[in-house]
Amino acid sequence: GGMTSILDTLQAANVSHLMDTIRPSNDPNFPWTGMFTGLMLQSLWYWVIDQEMAQRVLASKGIYHARGGTLLAGFLKILPMFLIAFPGLIARTLYERCRMNIDGYSSWCSTNLADQHDANKAYPYLVLLEFPVGAIGLMIASMLAAMMSSLSSVYNSSSTLFTYDIYLRYIHPT
Repeated sequence: GGMTSILDTLQAANVSHLMDTIRPSNDPNFPWTGMFTGLMLQSLWYWVIDQEMAQRVLASKGIYHARGGTLLAGFLKILPMFLIAFPGLIARTLYERCRMNIDGYSSWCSTNLADQHDANKAYPYLVLLEFPVGAIGLMIASMLAAMMSSLSSVYNSSSTLFTYDIYLRYIHPT
């Protein structure tokens, strides 16, 4: 177990490049040029233009709370690496162990996680194949709750934009 075991398995399967954040510019999936420009634009959208984030800042008691809330949200943005990247690495490691015919991992060979489209099944496979029954239900419930929360925020932001930018300006000006 542990990170050393993951690294050893990925090196033995000749896919240790999955651990690299900065890849060559000719990489078909994640060239470093696209990663830097794409992440810069995505971050600009999330932190500056996103209506949900703007509403949270504007709803604060004052500038001190607005800055504190933004800083806290920035620190919380570190969590997705542990919630998305590490489970993906674990799933790929279990898949590679199946391909190497290591006992106990045969159920991981039912999909090809090396394929870009089938790789989307990695997280659901990790939950379904490795979690106990009660934890599977808890994970499904938490994913549905997160989805509903995100949709609620989007609907709230959309209604605010519609009310102030369209309704009050064009349909019913005061």
